[in-house]
Amino acid sequence: LTQHDTNSASLPSSIDEVLAHDFKPIQRLNVTRLPRRDWRSLFIGLVILNSLIAQFLGGMSIYTLLYRVETPSLAWLNEPSILMVLIFLLIPLTHAIGRLDFYMNDLYQVGRLERETAAVEAYS
Repeated sequence: LTQHDTNSASLPSSIDEVLAHDFKPIQRLNVTRLPRRDWRSLFIGLVILNSLIAQFLGGMSIYTLLYRVETPSLAWLNEPSILMVLIFLLIPLTHAIGRLDFYMNDLYQVGRLERETAAVEAYS
């Protein structure tokens, strides 16, 4: 290395200087805290709710072919294209919730394992 590459005054000259140096732990930024609560039941409930809403909208698309909804605030139920768009929007939303459930459940399991390991080490 040349003088331009590093400052030679800051480099240790022997291994003893390296070993004697007081190393501070590296502070990590953006550390993800593992979840302490299991959110699985909430996510599964949301997936089931989205599935029920999709079934309701599909049923309404058939029902409104013969029986029109007369309430002005629910007149959009008479349009099959609107119902189809809503159903197609629920599909990726449900998929995203399912993927988030898998991800959060994995993090929760890792956190639980870490807590149990720490407890075992504390008592041994």
